[in-house]
Amino acid sequence: MKAGSETPVFSVEITRDGTAVTATVTGEIDAATAGELETTLVSALPGSTSISVDMSAVGFMDSSGLRAMVVAMYAADEAGVSLRIVATNTTVDRLLSITGLTEKLT
Repeated sequence: MKAGSETPVFSVEITRDGTAVTATVTGEIDAATAGELETTLVSALPGSTSISVDMSAVGFMDSSGLRAMVVAMYAADEAGVSLRIVATNTTVDRLLSITGLTEKLT
């Protein structure tokens, strides 16, 4: 890390427009933050028909974050809710591509 730089603060912001939900994720998704991502997405399912996840401001995501997304995807499927990543960056794109989850989550 460069001198004077800070680790981006992790956050998940949920906004609702009727039954459509947008989850805006920022910062790093790792073992310390993946649980919050999973819990927030799954908690947004009731009363929703779709959840769009904006991950364009995610600076890092490891397998913990990927697991959180897969768990949320399966929970959404069971609830009849469409959950899709609608905005990414090269960090997220690469992880989804390597794991073969691009088509399932985008």
